[in-house]
Amino acid sequence: ELEHVAKVICHSGPGVKRYFPIVLNSGEYLDDYDVTPTDILLAIVAEVGAALNAKLGIRLQDSIVTRRLGEIKDYLLSDIEINEAEIPISEAKVKIQRLKKDATARAQVRSKLLPQMSSLQDEINVVFAEARTKLRGIRVPEGEHPYDDFVLIVDDLEKIQRISGVEEGARSHQELFIERAPQLTGLKAHVIFTVPLALVRSHGPELHQIYGSEPFVLPMIKVASRTTSALFVDGQQKLIEIMQKRAGSTPIYHVIVPDALDWLIRYSGGHVRNLMTFVQRATTYVSEAPITLPAAKRALNQSVALLSSSIR
Repeated sequence: ELEHVAKVICHSGPGVKRYFPIVLNSGEYLDDYDVTPTDILLAIVAEVGAALNAKLGIRLQDSIVTRRLGEIKDYLLSDIEINEAEIPISEAKVKIQRLKKDATARAQVRSKLLPQMSSLQDEINVVFAEARTKLRGIRVPEGEHPYDDFVLIVDDLEKIQRISGVEEGARSHQELFIERAPQLTGLKAHVIFTVPLALVRSHGPELHQIYGSEPFVLPMIKVASRTTSALFVDGQQKLIEIMQKRAGSTPIYHVIVPDALDWLIRYSGGHVRNLMTFVQRATTYVSEAPITLPAAKRALNQSVALLSSSIR
């Protein structure tokens, strides 16, 4: 869905601004069980520099951040690379990604940068201003709208399990997105953050107040009316289309009989991954295609048992 958002904002229409999307997969930079805001800021500046360079040929030259990267280059570079004069922002991505697998280097970088956190944020905002200016100055083909700005989409932050020095789970989520929110909201750019659903449910009003907008909960595909529980046909048809794509050239009803597929679609709750799992399980209860309704019902037993154990 975030990739889809990126494609939409990259194209403009009459009276619609055009944005350059930068999608940061935080899993490429961060150890989910050992994270600090410093790690996130380094990942952001590295991804912005790399994306602009790779896709638009823009090389960011901000000397302050380049000098800051030079201060920590001993922890980022190999013995062979250590003689490099500096680490350009546009080429910092691979080097900063190494911190994910090196706990010692991470600790050294944090120790060096933590006392400078406030100035580091200001320096990154200077980089953003440079990026914005160069982005708007790009020549585009005739008839195409120039970029107005960029949007940073930070994906997979909801998967972070522990902030360094804080208890794993909900306490760490609260620490990152609420207690240390100024280090995220201090970025002068359009940013989309992904957050844990449990945090939205428990601290939704606080998140709204801190970040200035209500958290958007990405829904599953609608398969039933919330008020009447009646089947929502459009959603059902969309899930049938998805299953047909998985079946390839074989007609889907040669794989699973209609009433069995309808049953699994309804009980998937519109969750595509669950639907795929149910169909996969159902194959173990038939010796040949198609999957029958009794097999489909048996495929739900494991999930029913799991969910029932959590209900008092």
